Amino acid sequence: VDDPPLTWNLWWVRTALLEKGTNPFQCDFLFYPLGINFSFYTLTVLNGLLSIPLQAVLPLVASSNLLLLSSFVLGGYGTFLLALAVVRKEGGSQHLAAFAAGLVYAFSSSKLFYAALGQWNIASSQWIPYYVLALVLLARRPGGLRLPLLAGLFLLLQAYAEMTYASFLVLFTGLWLAWNLLLPPPAGASRRRHATRLVLATGLVALIFLVGMLPQL
Repeated sequence: VDDPPLTWNLWWVRTALLEKGTNPFQCDFLFYPLGINFSFYTLTVLNGLLSIPLQAVLPLVASSNLLLLSSFVLGGYGTFLLALAVVRKEGGSQHLAAFAAGLVYAFSSSKLFYAALGQWNIASSQWIPYYVLALVLLARRPGGLRLPLLAGLFLLLQAYAEMTYASFLVLFTGLWLAWNLLLPPPAGASRRRHATRLVLATGLVALIFLVGMLPQL
């Protein structure tokens, strides 16, 4: 089972940062006295950081359970927002469809399966819809810094929650960019100008992601 070590991760991130004042990616509590580097281990750093205020008032297991439950809420709400952005129909039916999409994503069989197995890193898929939503909006308005910054942030959040999903999102980004470069530009915009903005915005997302991953890299 994976739930004991993944729960231990939360304790270790808090202990390393607040009590030992050391790099959480380097641990001498395991394989003593040599220690071990956690760069290629499923450390779930983001979950560990989010658990710090919870651990201040709750037991470790309760903090872990609350983080797992929050992933259902965040994932469902993110998918609700994504569906609203994609459907864009008049009337209340769009909200009903978006609500259904949020339920399907939040309580998908794969997420429930991994949650039941105690593989809470794989169950941490809540940041995916926010990243995809940022890309959807970015394709419509490629100018400016706000959307690339948000996209880069959400990609980082997903990477520090579960790197597997982040690698999928990197592949998705390449497909998204290729597809939007093939589509006709928005009304009133030239193809070259629109394509240039898309490429520059995607490059900014990649730069934010790489800079944010430096502590682990």
